[in-house]
Amino acid sequence: MSRLSRRRILVTWGVATAVLLLGGGAVFYLALADRYREDHDHELEETIAAAEVLYRVDRVDYPTGPAAIAHVMSELTTPDRTLAAYDAAGQRIAVTRSARTAPDLSHVDPFTVGLAPMSRVILDHEVRLMRTALPDSLWLVVGVADGTYRERIRFLRLLLVTGLPILLLAGSGLGVMVMRPLVAAERAVLEEQRRFLADAAHELRTPVAVLRSELDAARAEGDDPTVQRNAVLAIERETTRLARLVDDLLVLTRSEAFPSPKRQRLFLDDVAHRALGRVQRLPIAAGRHITLGAFEATAVRGDPILLERALVILLENALLHGGPGEVTLEVGTEGQRAIASVRDTGPGVPRASVDRIFERFGRLGTGTDGAGLGLPIARQIAMQHGGTLTVEDASPGARFVLTLPAAPAS
Repeated sequence: MSRLSRRRILVTWGVATAVLLLGGGAVFYLALADRYREDHDHELEETIAAAEVLYRVDRVDYPTGPAAIAHVMSELTTPDRTLAAYDAAGQRIAVTRSARTAPDLSHVDPFTVGLAPMSRVILDHEVRLMRTALPDSLWLVVGVADGTYRERIRFLRLLLVTGLPILLLAGSGLGVMVMRPLVAAERAVLEEQRRFLADAAHELRTPVAVLRSELDAARAEGDDPTVQRNAVLAIERETTRLARLVDDLLVLTRSEAFPSPKRQRLFLDDVAHRALGRVQRLPIAAGRHITLGAFEATAVRGDPILLERALVILLENALLHGGPGEVTLEVGTEGQRAIASVRDTGPGVPRASVDRIFERFGRLGTGTDGAGLGLPIARQIAMQHGGTLTVEDASPGARFVLTLPAAPAS
């Protein structure tokens, strides 16, 4: 990922975070402001409802409507609320204002006040008003100071104005924190790819150089049949090595590109027999003694081609690097695990080199045969099947152990 691409992703992340925060903040503000308004208007509506009930109940105790409404208003008076009563013509007949914090309704025309809560500025103060009709052709206007609601709204705005930038900065910081491990992982992958390509190029360079050298020698010697024959043999040998190297590279890349091989029920001992038959036909097996140790029917689930390839690799490795002695192949079970092992009687693997031999192009020495891809491929196949590939000290020699989950009995 280029620096420009990372900047674009960060900018996109920042813009998206800002849009989400602003949109969410707007929705939050509108919903909470509406809730505040409903709570504030509930006081007006409760006062109106209480006045209507009290007037109907207490009217029989008073000779006139104005007297009854004056009593009702005195019952409902609070420090933040003002009630004013009017006759049918709109003339004020009573008003209550118990504190300076209550709104002044002395100059309010009742017929300009709605039957639902409404806002009005009276003497430079915001007031919430509501009107209702009472029996005896009376009107009642209730006013509540709107300061509490306005204070809540101002606090909410201050909270959003100060909180949203903090959240935006936090979101941007989160984007940077998320991008940092991604960039590091990408760099690690790119570095691994570069190293793999460099090692592959190094391994391919040797057989190509040998082929070119043999061709040049054959051209220089003209028609000498001995030189021609030796050149053909050398070219055949290097071509075989080159084909094997390319084949290993393809297997390795395919196993990484397709991490889930096909699974079918099979017997690991049958796969081991087929792998042994293939290896015994190779030139490196000529004159070598490969024996079968403990061998039992062992059911697993896996890809027969890949598992056979892994066992062929282990057998070839033992023949190439395990000295001239005997090679032993065993298959069996240990609990819920299937085990296939290949043992040689060679010099073994030094403890310090155990991890190295399972790395791509990892070899114990520069003079050893092979490209160092076989064991990494075998371990990759084992991991794809939920298993492991390890090496043990056999004293003498080494024992490579392929462990797989055993399939349940059918």
